[in-house]
Amino acid sequence: MLESAMDRIKYLEGQLFLRDQRIKELESKATSKNSSLPPSKDLTKSSNKFSLREKSGKKSGGQKGHKGNSLSFSSTPDIVLEHKVKTCQYCEGDLGSMRQQVKDRQQVRDIPRIDFHTTEHVQYGIVCPFCKHENKAILPMEPVKSKVQYGNEIKNLVNYLSVRQCLPMARLRELLNVQYNLKISDGTINNMVNGKAKQMEQVHEKIKMVLSQSKTVGSDETGINLNGKTNWMWVYQNDSFTYFYNSKNRGFKTIEQLFPKGLPKSVLTTDRWGAQLKTNAREHQICLQHLKRDCIKLIETYQSKWAMKLSHLIDKIIDLSKLKKIPLLEKQKTEESLNKLLQSPLSKSPPKVKTLKESLIKLQGALTTCLYKRYVKPTNNSSEQAIRKTKIKEKISGCFRSDKGLTSYAVIASIIDTAIKQNIHPFEAILNPQLVLAK
Repeated sequence: MLESAMDRIKYLEGQLFLRDQRIKELESKATSKNSSLPPSKDLTKSSNKFSLREKSGKKSGGQKGHKGNSLSFSSTPDIVLEHKVKTCQYCEGDLGSMRQQVKDRQQVRDIPRIDFHTTEHVQYGIVCPFCKHENKAILPMEPVKSKVQYGNEIKNLVNYLSVRQCLPMARLRELLNVQYNLKISDGTINNMVNGKAKQMEQVHEKIKMVLSQSKTVGSDETGINLNGKTNWMWVYQNDSFTYFYNSKNRGFKTIEQLFPKGLPKSVLTTDRWGAQLKTNAREHQICLQHLKRDCIKLIETYQSKWAMKLSHLIDKIIDLSKLKKIPLLEKQKTEESLNKLLQSPLSKSPPKVKTLKESLIKLQGALTTCLYKRYVKPTNNSSEQAIRKTKIKEKISGCFRSDKGLTSYAVIASIIDTAIKQNIHPFEAILNPQLVLAK
């Protein structure tokens, strides 16, 4: 009877412990500093106690000795207006016909009011007097059913504003009307975007092939609202190329479809999502910034000393990766500290802390790849930044309306983002996507 009562007490104590941990988890609010939530989801201003951004010790604003930038005086102004004195301000004598001296010059930079212009193309023909065949001049535009069509500059602008600047349909129509006196329907805008995406498909596919052979690749994925259902936008990128892909699932099936052989030549930088870690790659690098957010969550929720030590160690790895040359002794000390931390017993720690430790034991080598492969970044920030544009587009528009539209967005966004990384003007890349493959 006593043994039964003691077992019952232990069971109830265990249940009480689990409920206490659950209460702490629920009371700890997820923010952009301790989770993958964007800053826009922060309901209140979070404390700087565990801020990921370290203080520089400098005052805000321009620093002492900083060379300021101002508008430079143009030596070739488009318009010159001369302001001469017509009459004397004192005696009202006529001075307009007299020679006057230049006292000052000032320039104003402004944008002229823009209106569209129409170019009419007149096609001529003639019957050859020698062979009797009719000849027609070749028109420099695509053949269409309508006798009137929009030019490339308007199509470039529509695609750029829709994809890169994330304008929703109504605001895009309004801007075109107010700024350029163009009244373009939703259907025409959709046709411009989808048509341009179709023209870019081959280049889009070649960007994926280039990335599959690259030394470094970062990847991330995010859920997208597609008319109330969830699709997934994937991104693979490095310093020169960006590839977006619209998929119906977040699992390894998508990766197999994109890269059947994986990325055997690449160091792949990702978060700890299982499908990403399953990818065949030369080596993996875990995003240390993402891991630091996990640590902050455990510190705020459970006051975990182990998570605090891991957070400090992550900071050290990131700092070392910024050095031009890392001393071998520092690498060894860091590896020893990491190994000691991951092997330390956590008998009294909450389950989530233990779970994190166990998962990192399996991934230990992927935490310090950046210390040995100096071209590898310790974080996946560039992938998160690339994919954030998709979330902005979704948030402004409410959702994507069709799978075709989301796929078109992925194709065009890949070309534009790649062009900007290569310092190519976005309009030039939209007009001639092949430019991004010349690098």
